Amino acid sequence: MKNLLLNISLLLRETISISLGLLLLLLLFSLIRLGNYIGDHSNISRLIVDEQIERAKTIHNTDLLLIGDSSCLMGIDAPLLSHLLNKKVESLCTLGFVGPEGYSELLRKYFSRGMKSNRVILVFHGIQMKRDSSWQQWVDYIKDYEFNQNSKSKLIHNPKNNILLLLNKFLFIPLHNKWGEYYGSDYSFSSFIRRHHGTAVDPNSPLNTYIPVGSAPKSEAYRYEVNQQYEDSLEPLEQVLLEYNMHDKTMLMISPIPSSLQREQTMITRKSAIERISKRLNISDTEIIDLPSSLQARYFATNTHLAENGRNYYTRLLASYFHFHEVQN
Repeated sequence: MKNLLLNISLLLRETISISLGLLLLLLLFSLIRLGNYIGDHSNISRLIVDEQIERAKTIHNTDLLLIGDSSCLMGIDAPLLSHLLNKKVESLCTLGFVGPEGYSELLRKYFSRGMKSNRVILVFHGIQMKRDSSWQQWVDYIKDYEFNQNSKSKLIHNPKNNILLLLNKFLFIPLHNKWGEYYGSDYSFSSFIRRHHGTAVDPNSPLNTYIPVGSAPKSEAYRYEVNQQYEDSLEPLEQVLLEYNMHDKTMLMISPIPSSLQREQTMITRKSAIERISKRLNISDTEIIDLPSSLQARYFATNTHLAENGRNYYTRLLASYFHFHEVQN
């Protein structure tokens, strides 16, 4: 009888141990899955904005200062451009959501410290020109950054980010999908941006260019649409450029799109958008960087971001433009 009870006791202990082990494994798996779920684009966007705010507060004098959306962040290799031009190049490029008013706040953080740049290069993709009122929260976040620095995860009031920050203290949690494969954790991603002068790589594979003729419908023509909200957001940017005497040292360039999206209407609306933006910011025609409006799809990771090969190619095009036009800094 005693032996039976002893055997039952041992069996129960083993069962409990195995159950607890399985429970811990399940919990760990769930946490990793949760990490992958919450390490989504909203978190990547927050990481980008946070890192560029910190850089605006710490980087020093530059020859060329890039500012704009993620087509700039992912589309221009600042260290390579610096090497090709033998000039110091830094980028404060963030997101289209941030928009011109948000860019003005980053520039203010930089210039108010007494820092100088011989040139400011504005890099805009057409996707940011149709501005939505909900995007204003990104501008507010940058304005209130110092006040909220002890609770960075407040951005977009997303409680999932609070969980991610807590989990990161105990577990390695990769960014989601290709971002996690390429960069690893959020710390590694931020560190990459820092080491590469404020630029990054979109890790997604180049868009498929080998579609047999006639096998798919043609893409709709891309249109550049500058709405009133966007045009209004240019005013704070204009004011900052004037305040820090950069109005005559600022250049404008519009990021390329895949050639499959470009039609005659695309070029007409692009020209109109450039005219409206440059007029609002008092940028002369000679300060508009005229690079190809489109590139082959194989250079793109998405319709708005160049892939790593496209980033390299486009950066070299930009360097050649500066050399050819002998842009003086």
